[in-house]
Amino acid sequence: MSLFRILTLIAAITLVWPTISKAQGLLDGKAYLGMIGPTENPDLPDGLYFDDGHFWSDICTRCGFIPGAY
Repeated sequence: MSLFRILTLIAAITLVWPTISKAQGLLDGKAYLGMIGPTENPDLPDGLYFDDGHFWSDICTRCGFIPGAY
């Protein structure tokens, strides 16, 4: 599964079910590294990290986004 799809899935879950925190702890300490961009040619390296019930990506934090709760 591509990093873009993982980010999209997590964003959808966060927006649709903001009160659900059953995943908290299950992903803590995990990191997913990969490339994002157009499906035909992903060209931006990024990392998706989970810790203490929050997730963030390198690119998103560089653009000013704060870690979101999961």
